[in-house]
Order: sequence, then structure tokens, then C-alpha cells
Amino acid sequence: MGLCGLARVFSLLLTLPTLPTLLYAQSAAEWRAAAQRIVRLAPAAFRELPAVVRQKLESRGYRIPQLGPAFGSDRSNVISGHFARPGQRDWAVLCSRGDSSQVLLFWGRRADRVEAWAPAADATWLQSMGPGGIQYSRYLAVADSAAIARHAREYGGPLPPRPITHDGLEVGFAEKGSAISYWHDGRWYDLPGAD
Repeated sequence: MGLCGLARVFSLLLTLPTLPTLLYAQSAAEWRAAAQRIVRLAPAAFRELPAVVRQKLESRGYRIPQLGPAFGSDRSNVISGHFARPGQRDWAVLCSRGDSSQVLLFWGRRADRVEAWAPAADATWLQSMGPGGIQYSRYLAVADSAAIARHAREYGGPLPPRPITHDGLEVGFAEKGSAISYWHDGRWYDLPGAD
């Protein structure tokens, strides 16, 4: 076989799905069923949430979607950190109603100071975990100053204005990538997360 023949064979091999992809390929019906199986906990399951925040979430009919079991967490997507400034405890919750979710950030543990962003259909955050099946993968995490600096160094991209005095809010797609939002001087800065 000449070089042209080898090039055609190599080109064909590159377009074929890999063996794991073939073994664990799921149908459209399986993806729809996985979207219906996303575990969403009531706010009452998170006793660490301030009572006023928990009541606000319950009154709006929100539930909290959970990472799939492949990610090793039995409770996720409720976090607290110093997202505005040092010394102020803020709460971020991934809130789901119907089939979509958004991030709600409660400034200073208060239910009347809330910011919402990043709404998305929950089904867009599903991924195939091979033999583990299709699982929900959207998560929230606290990005401290060391994590913010490390991600900027490893993946490139901007740093927030210096010095980094408080936490950033990381929103991610487990094992795929994430982005960090950092509040400074009345606005959000978009920073690199994990890749």
C-alpha cells in the first residue's frame, strides 16, 4: 500500500469512534431518561444554610441539583465563602426549578440581597460516564486566592485587580472545565478555571 493508501486508512481511522465510545454510546431516549433522574434535594437538606436563605429558596419552589455518583459527593451545590470581601460570609446555591437551574448568590447571609445568573437547562450539564451511565455534572466551588492564581498561571488569562483579598466563585462542568467569577469594585471579573 502506498503513501496515499496509508493516508486514506489513517484518515478513516481518525473519523471512527473509539472503542469506549462505541461500548457506552447512549440513545436519545437514555439521555432524556437521565435528565428525568437528576437528583434535586430540598433546601431543608442543607442545615448549614442560614434559615432566611433556606426559607427564600423553599418559598420560590427551588430544589438543588446534585452531582452524579461518579463524582463522589452525596451533597453538593451549596457553598459559602467570602465572595464580596474578607469577613463577609456569602452563600451560593445552584437552584433548580422545572428542568433548568441558575446560580443564586446571597450576599452577607441575607435573603433580600440576592444576585442570579447563569441560567441553563439541566440536561445540558449531563455527561456519559462510561459504565456509570449518564450523570449530572454542574457544580459550584469556592476558589480561594491560591486557586485563582494557580488557574491563571496554568491556563493563562487575566487575574483580578491585585491584591486578591477574598474568594471567587467557581462554576464548572465536572472533569471538563470551569470558570471563576471574582467580585471587585462593584463588578464581576471572569477568570480562568480548570481546563
